[in-house]
Amino acid sequence: LPSRNPYNLAFLQANVTGYENNELGVPRINANGSQMRTNFQLDGNTNTEKDRAGLRLLPISEVLVREVKVVTNGFAPEFGQTTGMVYNAITQSGTNDFHGSASYRFKRNPMSSRPFFLSATALKPDTEADDATVTLGGPIARDRAHFFGAHEFINRSLVTGNQVIAVAPADAASLGIALPASGVIPAHQKVNFSFGKIDYEVRPNTLVTGRYFLFKNFSPDNVGNSAGVPKITPDRATDFTDRMDSAALQAATTIGANALNELRLQFARRHQFRT
Repeated sequence: LPSRNPYNLAFLQANVTGYENNELGVPRINANGSQMRTNFQLDGNTNTEKDRAGLRLLPISEVLVREVKVVTNGFAPEFGQTTGMVYNAITQSGTNDFHGSASYRFKRNPMSSRPFFLSATALKPDTEADDATVTLGGPIARDRAHFFGAHEFINRSLVTGNQVIAVAPADAASLGIALPASGVIPAHQKVNFSFGKIDYEVRPNTLVTGRYFLFKNFSPDNVGNSAGVPKITPDRATDFTDRMDSAALQAATTIGANALNELRLQFARRHQFRT
């Protein structure tokens, strides 16, 4: 409930330790004594950053996940590429009946207590959040074709210690810099998860699945740490956009009573830029 990050479910498995991620990032997983050695998958397709071991590519939302499979030993032949853990998230599918859901969660500043170690004179961090979800699945052609769609929108504050303005008002006035009266750089992160999937039984022994998944994170007035530059002002902030999407096509075919063939094709990309 606090993070809505399904990757944290990995810590329910035996022989797994590490640090959960309380937002949408990557938990630091140690499985079988191998730190940051996780093969992340989405419906069996790779979802691992290839340039960094043990980091996932696309974040995922709870509204599109049907179940997760966490394997720390005895990998099946189609898995591997790791000495630690295989984490496979399986997405939702439609059925012969229409099913849907909608939810809204919110958090406001009075609901959060003051951090224990925060100085008595320091500003209390902003903790506002709004989270809305909607899902719908059902039949296109009964027993043959089904669809499922889901969307989640998150709007939450990102005020941290780095957002507190450290420039004296007199210095700002002499430089012609306008400072917000709150004493912090306002920043609200806006996140969108969009997902669509179609399952089609081409023949009694062949099921074809197509899906598209989009994640977009927009963080205005984003401020990071800068070595040797302790003074933070709104003029140093940047607008950060992180967009990822993935399209996949899968065909599962049973061959007789003892064989199964599954073909998986996926195209995934990631864009990041700051202004």
